[in-house]
Amino acid sequence: MRKKSFVYNSAILIISAMIVKLIGAFFKIPLTNILGGNGMAYFSCAYSIFMPVYAISVTGLPVAVAKLVSESNAKNDYYGISEIKSVSIRLFSTIGFIFTFIVILLSYHFCKYIANLTFAWPSVVMIAPTVIISCVTSVYRGYYEGLNDMYPTAISQIIESVIKIIAGLLFSYKSFEFLNNNPETVKNIADFFNILPSESEIIYSVASAAAITGITLSSLLGMLFMIFKSKSDKSIIKSIKPTDKKLYKSLIRIALPVSAGSLVTSLTTLSDLTTITYSIEKIIEKSPDFFAFLNINKSETAGFVYGSFTGLAITVFNLVPSVVNMFGKSIFPSISEAKVLNDHNKIKASIEKALLTSAFFAIPSGLGITFLSKEILTFLFKDKIYEILISYKSLSILGIGVIFLSLSTTFFSMLQAIGRPDIPLKAMIFGTIIKILGNIVLIPIPEININGAAISTTVSYIIIFVISAISLFKESDMKITKSIKSSIEIMVYSSLLCGLSARIAHSLLSDLVSYRINLLLSIVFGGFIYLIFTATISYFDKSAVNSIKNSYFLKNSIEK
Repeated sequence: MRKKSFVYNSAILIISAMIVKLIGAFFKIPLTNILGGNGMAYFSCAYSIFMPVYAISVTGLPVAVAKLVSESNAKNDYYGISEIKSVSIRLFSTIGFIFTFIVILLSYHFCKYIANLTFAWPSVVMIAPTVIISCVTSVYRGYYEGLNDMYPTAISQIIESVIKIIAGLLFSYKSFEFLNNNPETVKNIADFFNILPSESEIIYSVASAAAITGITLSSLLGMLFMIFKSKSDKSIIKSIKPTDKKLYKSLIRIALPVSAGSLVTSLTTLSDLTTITYSIEKIIEKSPDFFAFLNINKSETAGFVYGSFTGLAITVFNLVPSVVNMFGKSIFPSISEAKVLNDHNKIKASIEKALLTSAFFAIPSGLGITFLSKEILTFLFKDKIYEILISYKSLSILGIGVIFLSLSTTFFSMLQAIGRPDIPLKAMIFGTIIKILGNIVLIPIPEININGAAISTTVSYIIIFVISAISLFKESDMKITKSIKSSIEIMVYSSLLCGLSARIAHSLLSDLVSYRINLLLSIVFGGFIYLIFTATISYFDKSAVNSIKNSYFLKNSIEK
């Protein structure tokens, strides 16, 4: 079977991820502009509750399937590959159904008594079917990724993103518009459920649930594409052997620690949900007029602050790591195969390549967000003045966290590939404890308030990065060579110049062009400075220049 290189797979996944994230931004940004801080509180609450269950039932699936498939592929065991796929579908679709039922059953009580956002429960109910849908989709994605074929994953993700932006925004906007123009309908909804919320709570709750419905629909269509793709694929021989019970154990053994690690990651988001609203209410109790500038009811303030932080700052924060994560994902099959073949040189070369490529993109992106946080939020959410005032300082702090989260996710993929998925889990548990303690201690301080969530998030990912980096180099028997060290230093220096240059350019252009054109020109200028200084400094450091060149996923020729 034809094998594709890390460079080729990286190119496919990075290009598709950029398309997906661009489309995702065009979904989340206008959605935030529709729902504002209040509506995004319900939307984010649904995701925060949903993600731990999603992590348990879905996240480890593609890793487990890809690992076993790639190992069988290295041995040319095509019967084994077919068996892995069929067993995985049976096992994980059952798990997905169970967790979907649990989410629906507990949605109302969790939203009311734990999240302190009662009217988020319709959004939680509407997102619940995505669990079983994603279980099935993830099996197929892991199957193809294990075969070093990234096209099905890329195409299915693009299909999901396109449908999400069309259906999600359309459903949300139309429901929001309809309820605003039909107050009698809002009253009827309140009477039907025998509740007495404010009119805005019902409107935002329904509009958020409508957006979630579009997301569930997009996931369903993505799953159908993967199923049809598999049925039309004749390259793998159908298994005729009886199922080996040990295969179930192998899938669970590999998937469980990865899922647990992702569960811990999602718990950081859940910790924000359960700590931010209560901590903000403590500030209001101590200083009733602290958030008076928001000009909203005190009963809605905590939710508004939470929704602004998650809807604006966290949305931007997650963009870069989700793209950079594709480097680790694309290198996974290569490292898994090299591990089976006991090819230590290939493992080390792959790790170095993925590390430097991730750093090349993550460092300037993170520092750029730090230097231009307010300008980025204004560019994306120009009409949400109060939401920007709440979240721009947090985003500036999170820009540093972007770097360490991006590199950590790449390290996690490589640790999983070499057979140590327990290390990311342990690192995430420790980091999450730091995150929760930081939130509890810092957010209730009025002078820090919501910025405490950003500080604790950044500190936790720095700690996670250190643990995962040390563990990866130890497990792979690698050392931080002079070329790696020099390459990272060059990227850091050039990124600082990049961010500073973009900041200065923005100030100089502020009176000459519109704020949107200004930001775009400033980013382009900063990126140009980054590339120029990276190339210039590397020219005088021969030990680093080759490492940096080899880290680029875009080369003049792609290995076939």
